Amino acid sequence: ETEAERRLYYVAMTRARETLTLAEGVADNPHTELLAGEAVLRRPGIAELPELDPEAVELRYTVLGLRDLHLGFAGNRPPTDPIHARLAALAPGSPLTLQLRGERLLLASAGEPVAALSRHATGHWRERLATVVAVQVLAMVGWHRSDGDPAKQTRCRTEHWEVPVVEVIHRELRAVSPPVP
Repeated sequence: ETEAERRLYYVAMTRARETLTLAEGVADNPHTELLAGEAVLRRPGIAELPELDPEAVELRYTVLGLRDLHLGFAGNRPPTDPIHARLAALAPGSPLTLQLRGERLLLASAGEPVAALSRHATGHWRERLATVVAVQVLAMVGWHRSDGDPAKQTRCRTEHWEVPVVEVIHRELRAVSPPVP
C-alpha cells in the first residue's frame, strides 16, 4: 500500500507546470521526507491555505501535438510565401490565436495564419472555441516533405518547413444540466 501511495504521489508531482508546493497536514506525509536536493526548499507551514481564485482553478492546459495539426499546411505553400517568415519568427512562449475560417480552425500570429488544426482537432476545438483563454507556442518542429504521407507529398511546394507545437489554455467545458421541474 505504501508503494502504491508513493507512486501516486510521484505521478501527482509530475503534473506541476513550473513550481510545486507540497503541504503537510496534521498527519505527517512519509513521502516528503524522501525529497532532498538543491531544488527542494523547506519552509515552515502556514496556519491555513490562502483562498484560491475560482477562475484559475477552472483553467486547463492542453498540448496540441503533431497529430492535432495539418502537417502539410505550410508545406503546401512555396518557400517565398510569408507563412514561412511568420513561422521562423515564432519561439517558445509566442502568443497565437485560434481562428475559425470557413471549415478550418487556424492558428494565427498577429492575425495571420501559421498553421491549421487537423480535421479531428478542428471538430474537437470548434465547440470549445469560446472557452479558449490563450494559445502559446511550446516548440517548433522541423518538417520535411519526405516525413509525410507519400500520397500527399506531391502537394508540397517546399522541401522543409516548421510546425508549431502549442499549448491551449482554456476553461473547463461544463455540461449544462437541464432545470429540475
